[in-house]
Amino acid sequence: MHTSPSNSPLTMNTGADQDRRSTAAKIRHFFFGETPSDTWLSTAVNCFMTATLLALIWFPLRRTFANVEINYNEGWNAYRAAMVASGIPLYGTPPHGFGTGTAYPPVSFHLIGWLGTPSTFTATGRWVSLISLMVTGVFVSLIVRRAGGSQQMAVFSFLLYEIGIALLRPDRIGMNDPQLLGEALSVAGLYFYFRNPDSNRHLCVSALLFCLAGFTKPNLLAFPAAVAIDLLLRSRRAFATWAGAMVVSGGLLTAMILRDRSCLVDLRFPFAQGGGVRVCLKPPPRISAGRWIWC
Repeated sequence: MHTSPSNSPLTMNTGADQDRRSTAAKIRHFFFGETPSDTWLSTAVNCFMTATLLALIWFPLRRTFANVEINYNEGWNAYRAAMVASGIPLYGTPPHGFGTGTAYPPVSFHLIGWLGTPSTFTATGRWVSLISLMVTGVFVSLIVRRAGGSQQMAVFSFLLYEIGIALLRPDRIGMNDPQLLGEALSVAGLYFYFRNPDSNRHLCVSALLFCLAGFTKPNLLAFPAAVAIDLLLRSRRAFATWAGAMVVSGGLLTAMILRDRSCLVDLRFPFAQGGGVRVCLKPPPRISAGRWIWC
């Protein structure tokens, strides 16, 4: 009686080994998102990009902790934080002393005024800007991962964002300015929408974060507009939920700001003459960063 080649022990063992290798490859692809032959190349690219990022960000990081002025906006933003901390209205106060009237929304000024002191407003703003840069990169990688990208691709996306900022706007890194804080909030809103666009809870969180971003920097409109268009194409009901949450969040933020009079605009001021409008406010405190003082 002859044994069939397909049923021989050698053939069966070879087939079992191939099945095990195939199963292991599938498991690796499921967890890491790429085949083993591509892993070394992805790792090499990410290592090269990490070295590039460290080379590009080294000087901005050292400058962040140095007693040098990065941009005149740092002093302007520090004075606005001091106004909030002193209870001086941001928008109802006539321009005097330092610079012009307040041109930015108030969230960053309230945050810096709450976290810092008159002697640390600039340093606190720099820390917030630096942390916001890292947080934005993390949310970018999470969005890529949520979209089905591999871990290597998520790391690549994080590094690509950070390198892009370091190349195009190195002055923003570690600078007391609300731009990067607003970007972090905006990308966080996009992530929570992308995480589950059918969840009312995630839609509300996304709307709140987008509102906070808009109340931090008014030019961050791209992501909310993209989400609104996508929702209109996907589900009118979800769009109504998201838009309603945007209106409620914006209303609550406006009410909280108006309550402490830091966003109260006195429209009569430009037309007031003599004793028409009287503003009795104490000047903001001196703002310092380390050993030196901006006055």
